[in-house]
Amino acid sequence: MAPRGVGDGRLVRPAHRSEKGSALLVLSIVLLVLWLIVAIVGFAIMSVLWIGVIGVVLFVATAAIVPCDGGRCGGDTL
Repeated sequence: MAPRGVGDGRLVRPAHRSEKGSALLVLSIVLLVLWLIVAIVGFAIMSVLWIGVIGVVLFVATAAIVPCDGGRCGGDTL
């Protein structure tokens, strides 16, 4: 028996991200931008340098977690 969509005149839907996956991607991008802003503000105002350090740590942590969406590390990344 032929696989579904092969030779029967129907088009096979291309694989796409689920709504949950898209929402997670948007949230991750928003968090990355937020952490970047916090880091810039922290380093620009020397009296709150610790905020800059926290911003950099959170940025790196978020960037490291994003490619592991759904337990699949690597492959389909930003």
